[in-house]
Amino acid sequence: MTNDQIRDLLLRYLYDRHRTARGVTGQEIRISDLKREMKNRHGLSASEVTAQLDYLVQKGWVQRIAKQRTFTTRRGTTQSAEGVTYKISAEGIDRIEGESEFMRRNPYAGIHIENIGGVTVVGDGNVVRTQFATAGQVLSDLRRAVNTSDLPDERKFEIATQIQTIEVELTKANPERTVIERAWSVIQATATVGTLTDLLARAGAALAQFLSSPVGR
Repeated sequence: MTNDQIRDLLLRYLYDRHRTARGVTGQEIRISDLKREMKNRHGLSASEVTAQLDYLVQKGWVQRIAKQRTFTTRRGTTQSAEGVTYKISAEGIDRIEGESEFMRRNPYAGIHIENIGGVTVVGDGNVVRTQFATAGQVLSDLRRAVNTSDLPDERKFEIATQIQTIEVELTKANPERTVIERAWSVIQATATVGTLTDLLARAGAALAQFLSSPVGR
């Protein structure tokens, strides 16, 4: 079975679980239970499930949900541990169901980008000026990392909005420096997860020509 076939099986299983669940928490599943289901239904190994589930999470088609829980040991002490479950994301549902009026529309639909000089497509289909391609790619990487991080959804949304603001400026022949600076300052203040440090530094370096403040402040 190919990797794509395994990914499709996982995504469709999570989609069916989402569609038939009576409550929101019923859509979620622990990885141990998912491994058991995939072994019983399709003969998949634990490593196959783990590898392809991780891929789906990184692509944003599956959502990883981490919750702190407490339990009492046999000695009567209280301990805390992180409980992790998985569910299909909105992007994953769109992947299964196809075109929908609720899907975000491509603002460049109907435009033949290849016919326009001086622009290129990077990352997740984003269009930027060719001279800003490096910055556009790093911003795309940063967005994906943020979306799969442990930041609260409200912060993820704020960062995604500011990244989009910068990307819009990078489609212009003469981006507005002040707009990029304001958006970048919000991103730096909001993306407070240690795992994002390297990408923030790379993005800051790529945008250095527009930033009056030191890179990675």
